[in-house]
Amino acid sequence: YDRSGVRYPTAEERADNAQELAQQERTAKEEAVAIAQQERREKEQERTAKEEAEAIALQERAAKEQAEAIAFREHTAKEEAEAIALQASLAQQQAEERLLQEQQQKEKLAAYLKSIGINPDEIL
Repeated sequence: YDRSGVRYPTAEERADNAQELAQQERTAKEEAVAIAQQERREKEQERTAKEEAEAIALQERAAKEQAEAIAFREHTAKEEAEAIALQASLAQQQAEERLLQEQQQKEKLAAYLKSIGINPDEIL
């Protein structure tokens, strides 16, 4: 006992206390290791998630570029189709004008033949 009457721990109690303290330290160390491992796993998951997000973003950009290319090709094809339709319309108008001119020439020729006394229906 000390002067104030407090009893000193026995050697066995001190040994038990030391063992208990050592066990607490081992448990704390194991918990710290487990926490560090969990943090490493979480960081790895974050890295993996980031890589997946970047891959998805890259795929989205590629899909957007493909969609824009398709839209451009569709626009170009539409313009080409409109140009072909316009050409066809012009060709049709020119053909109709030629037919009209030919008919007018035939009518003029028939009128001339009649004026000189020839029946145009008798000419092959």
